[in-house]
Amino acid sequence: MNQHSLPTTFTQRGTADQWRQRVGALCVGNSRLAFAVACAFAGPLLRVAGVESGGFHLRGGSSTGKTTALKVAASVNGGANYLQRWRTTDNALEAIAAQHCDALLVLDELAQVDPKTAGECAYMLANEQGKARATRNGAPRPRLSWRLLFLSAGELGLSNHIAEVQRLARTVQEVRVADIPADAGAGMGMLQNLHGIEGGGAAFSRQIVAAAGQCYGAPGRDWLQWLTANADTIRADVIQRMHDIEDDILDFWSPNAVKHVGQRFALVGAAGEMATAAGLTGWPVGESKRAAQACFNAWRDV
Repeated sequence: MNQHSLPTTFTQRGTADQWRQRVGALCVGNSRLAFAVACAFAGPLLRVAGVESGGFHLRGGSSTGKTTALKVAASVNGGANYLQRWRTTDNALEAIAAQHCDALLVLDELAQVDPKTAGECAYMLANEQGKARATRNGAPRPRLSWRLLFLSAGELGLSNHIAEVQRLARTVQEVRVADIPADAGAGMGMLQNLHGIEGGGAAFSRQIVAAAGQCYGAPGRDWLQWLTANADTIRADVIQRMHDIEDDILDFWSPNAVKHVGQRFALVGAAGEMATAAGLTGWPVGESKRAAQACFNAWRDV
């Protein structure tokens, strides 16, 4: 199986303006939602910024709205089939990862995967290449490779889920996968701002998920076009924005592992700010930076 045999998940419905008005604007004031969306804009900037593959994992109870964040993030690049599952074979996940190279891979349903498989998959995704395999005659097959961000969710932290059988869990969690508490501390699960929608967090989640199911894919395409049109300046832009965020969240005494993870948070914050400057998010200046800082602090304080 290879990436060319997979149906494309990069689909489009509606316009970027519709997505911005109906989906993006509702992320303002909601740090977990804004951060998840900014992850989608960060994927194509990994190589430009020189940042290695890695992931973020939203951890919390079933009522916190984790899957809502995943669906909203997925809508930047595609529809319902953009949301992938942890429960799959190694071969299939390699092909899926290669298909999402330079993009965001969104993974749900961690609880359905046994800890050993979850650990192997997380390490493989962060290691940027598939397993070495041979053909029937013993010749080595070319390995699939990629560079991507992945975003997942579960009731348990990813490192906790795999720690029972994987001593590697500590290294993977500290360097390549950051567990972020999904609860934002406002008494509404991951939500902090309902934007006047009546019916509480559940009604808000239903509305934004429905909108994401009707308008999707266009922001990701417009983002690639904007990056292409500004190819001469994007590297300097993203590096400067990342440095500004790193200066705010890190200090000289931060351990190297924290600095490494902080760089990935900074990339996400910077990407969201650049997408805002491109007119794609519907957010005020500084929204993505604030979301990245809030999520980094939540990760660090666990």
